[in-house]
Amino acid sequence: ISLGYLESQYNTGYYGNLTESAVKAFQTAHSIESLGIVGPQTRAALNAAKGNNQTSSAQPVSAPTPSTEPQSNSTSTPTTFTGTFTRNLTIGSTGSDVKALQEYLNSKGFTISSTGPGSPGNESDYFGALTQSALSKFQSSVGISPASGYFGSITRAYVENH
Repeated sequence: ISLGYLESQYNTGYYGNLTESAVKAFQTAHSIESLGIVGPQTRAALNAAKGNNQTSSAQPVSAPTPSTEPQSNSTSTPTTFTGTFTRNLTIGSTGSDVKALQEYLNSKGFTISSTGPGSPGNESDYFGALTQSALSKFQSSVGISPASGYFGSITRAYVENH
């Protein structure tokens, strides 16, 4: 917001599509791979930019609307999640914990996809728009608010106990 990539009215504390788009725009403007995730390289650039406060080139951005989950690389070794969920998951997250979340949602009737990647028995390790939608429906059904499709501490605790 202070760098001009996101309007202050969207200061909600939720890392959604608009925030992701703003991060991607910042990354592109600073020659960082545009993933929409704030890692060490982006964090360093954000800190440097805030110190310089050069915002004159910031442009408004629109939120992307992915329509499908990407297929996982069939040549990679399948991963299996064991243990507990230990991190927040959102659009763009990858890993065995994402696959475990998809398996959980599918098993509870909140199907990621009826066919292809994300479908029961074909869960993927990518958290995309379909996972977010199924998670949001699940959250709403069990009274988790906001039902945003963000897998944070409240939803993690619920899933681990059910």
